[in-house]
Amino acid sequence: MTMPLQFDKSAYLKILRDAGVPPDLAEAHADAIESGLTQPIVLPADLAVLKADMLARMDELRADMLDQMGELRAALLAKMDELKADMQARMDELRADMQAWMDDFRADMQAKVDELRADMQAWMDELRADMQVRMDELRADMQARMDELKADIQAWMDELRADMQAKMDELKADMHARMDELRAELFAKMDEKFAGVDARLARLNVLVAASVVMGAIAIALNCVILMRL
Repeated sequence: MTMPLQFDKSAYLKILRDAGVPPDLAEAHADAIESGLTQPIVLPADLAVLKADMLARMDELRADMLDQMGELRAALLAKMDELKADMQARMDELRADMQAWMDDFRADMQAKVDELRADMQAWMDELRADMQVRMDELRADMQARMDELKADIQAWMDELRADMQAKMDELKADMHARMDELRAELFAKMDEKFAGVDARLARLNVLVAASVVMGAIAIALNCVILMRL
């Protein structure tokens, strides 16, 4: 139930005019308040009725929403099962296609690998044959160079041996000459030394002989003295 509020417009205008508010502004202000206060207002009983109605409507709406959500859930589950079955069929089909593609790819790759292996084997055989030819040529060239170097070294060694032999013969001859010269010089010095030694030996022999004679004379004198005694 609603009821309007009581408003004394004349008294309110008097208060505003006494307060110094211009008449036009006071009139407009009083009209606005009167218009607002004359509108119906809601009482607590009306609010209770409104609340009960709102709760009933909310319960009805909740039940309706639950029914719709159940139906939607069932529809979604059915759609999900259908989608799952469709996805499974598509996955199986895709798996089969992928397996077939993988088998084809594996067979193609195996063929290419076999072809590449054959090409590589042929290339390796050709390279091995070419390397063998080159190695034989290099070995023959190296052998020729080694024989040439060996001949050069042999010639150089023979030349060096001959030169060394000549130098050795020359050195031997020079050493013999030096030895002969040294021997002659040594013999001359030895003869000179031996000549002095011979003179000394002769002098020594004279002294020894004189000593022997003097000893004999002494012995003889001793004998004569003993005989006189």
